[in-house]
Amino acid sequence: MTQSYQYTNADIMRSAKSGEPIRFKTLYLYPLTVNDYELLWSCESALTIRMATLPVTYATMRYPEALFAIAIDGKDVVVNGDVVARANDWLRFLMLLCASLRIPIEQMRNAIGFNVDKNDKRRLGFVTVKQFMETSENLEALDVSDLISLREIIAMLNGRKLPDESENAELAQADIDIRSQSGIRLDINLDSLLASVARDQRVRIKDLLPWTIYEFELIRSAIERERRFTVYGIGENSGMVKFPKGNPFPSIFFDKPAESASVISASELTSRINGAVQVTDKLPENLPLITK
Repeated sequence: MTQSYQYTNADIMRSAKSGEPIRFKTLYLYPLTVNDYELLWSCESALTIRMATLPVTYATMRYPEALFAIAIDGKDVVVNGDVVARANDWLRFLMLLCASLRIPIEQMRNAIGFNVDKNDKRRLGFVTVKQFMETSENLEALDVSDLISLREIIAMLNGRKLPDESENAELAQADIDIRSQSGIRLDINLDSLLASVARDQRVRIKDLLPWTIYEFELIRSAIERERRFTVYGIGENSGMVKFPKGNPFPSIFFDKPAESASVISASELTSRINGAVQVTDKLPENLPLITK
């Protein structure tokens, strides 16, 4: 297999900020744009799945192997009444991969192929990817380790944080449940979010579509920080409210550590949105399965 191009986390972050692609083997991955926001929201839970929450039959596999086996088994994985993985998570990961490679979803069946163990169709060997560039066609075979690296790159390019598998899964889930149940419930939708940022930036919504999601969420966070800094500061200076530990939002430029302020993060916002967009629960018909 092709030797992987050497990259660092700093390289990935430069790509996220600039919108330029980062090379992996012969492939070029791009940060997703606001035009892809709906796809990211609907597929993110497949990217950030916590392996430790899966039953042992899947948890002993590596990330791509587990998602592939769940897809072949054809049913959602339920633990203690909660769905911890879905049968379409493998498809949703591939959709994010294709979007990152700028392969149109409708061309996915021609661009993606699988090599599986001839004695065990649930066991993933490697994935073949065909990326069409302006002047070339890149064909790459990606093994399981490559797919794990691509998961990490896609997450970083788009400001997503993968779960720390060393954490206690039950405590981590309990913390998420507590935070999701606190505060005011909001009718969260993409149009409202885009309209709010467009109004603040004095641009049309269509002007936001080429922005990378990473840049968009930085701007959105800056808007929130400015509003909170102003409102909390006015309240404190007027004597209407007193904060025992000082203003939770003391700077227009920087946030306090997450544990110090009761503020919903970008990842929490996205987790609340997950499921709002429906994604097919079936692999595309005739998706090539290459066996040998």
